[in-house]
Amino acid sequence: MTKEGKTLLKQKVKNELSTDNTHILIAEMNGEIIGSAHVEIMHRTDYTPKTVGSISTVYVTRKFRKKGIGALLVKRLCELFDAEGVEDVTLRYIIGNKEAEAFWKKLGFKPIITTAKTSLKELENKTSSINT
Repeated sequence: MTKEGKTLLKQKVKNELSTDNTHILIAEMNGEIIGSAHVEIMHRTDYTPKTVGSISTVYVTRKFRKKGIGALLVKRLCELFDAEGVEDVTLRYIIGNKEAEAFWKKLGFKPIITTAKTSLKELENKTSSINT
């Protein structure tokens, strides 16, 4: 994240929280925030299922990982999703993040889409020999 991105992050979160479909759950111990979950619930008319939950972030501070905090946050998300009529839940994580991959796999998530990226320069180099 750029310096400007970090500066704008507080306003971005504030804007997201002002909508009815975005929720943030906080895990706290002795007044210290030890984890959080950020989700969005989308009510759609043009696709099925009509109500979908999207987990943007689940984060637990390093010293509290592997203690069930993440799973408890997800359990609370399930309660929220159930109350909103959510049928499917999606999320994204970085390929190679073995900790996230194992966590989500244990909870029943299966990869269904691959997102790939390259720089424009790399793409141009690879396609430079193509005749039009």
